Amino acid sequence: MIIRIGGKFGPPEFPGFLTTETSESCRWVYYGGPAAYLRLMYFDLPESENCETDSLRLYQGITVNERALIGAPICGHLGAGGRAIYMNTTYFTIQLKLGTRDGSFRGFHGVMEPI
Repeated sequence: MIIRIGGKFGPPEFPGFLTTETSESCRWVYYGGPAAYLRLMYFDLPESENCETDSLRLYQGITVNERALIGAPICGHLGAGGRAIYMNTTYFTIQLKLGTRDGSFRGFHGVMEPI
């Protein structure tokens, strides 16, 4: 799915519980720029060592590979107020990596905000 400034994104089940059948391959490509805040308004994914099992990952450009990874993967729970991430790029990819299969986490809800 392509998102632009002001666009909302998140797994299809949100605010319900995540299931791997529909969310394990969620990917969003941002096109716009030249810069924006990616604001995670709500975030609830399982904790795992180095966020290896379940995480949200940001990649420079439209290709998903470890060399294009921006920062560390994000997992766990963010408190009230969420988290804003400054993105200084025209294209980037957001990917949900989901390994937990118990359906006890809600995922996330985010929005792109212009600077």
